[in-house]
Amino acid sequence: MSEEIQILQLGTEDWNNCYQVPENVELTFAEEFTKAPKLAYDLVFVDRPIKEEELPALCKATKAHTLYVTDRDLWNDTMQLFYYEETARML
Repeated sequence: MSEEIQILQLGTEDWNNCYQVPENVELTFAEEFTKAPKLAYDLVFVDRPIKEEELPALCKATKAHTLYVTDRDLWNDTMQLFYYEETARML
């Protein structure tokens, strides 16, 4: 049996309602994200601008090379910080 993959999606539309998610994937949708989980997510997808007050929790919740920005228009100074820390990539 494979291990469950933990994914965080920050956005305005819950992808659980748009896509069929495999059984071994736990997709957590958040419109706001201010409290980090005990363990970092395996993947993080950003589908909306990040708010400054979300940065501390998001930094703790994101492993290296696992944060992906879905729209070039969302790539801003905040996302650049994650890029330089080798956390974020543009899709």
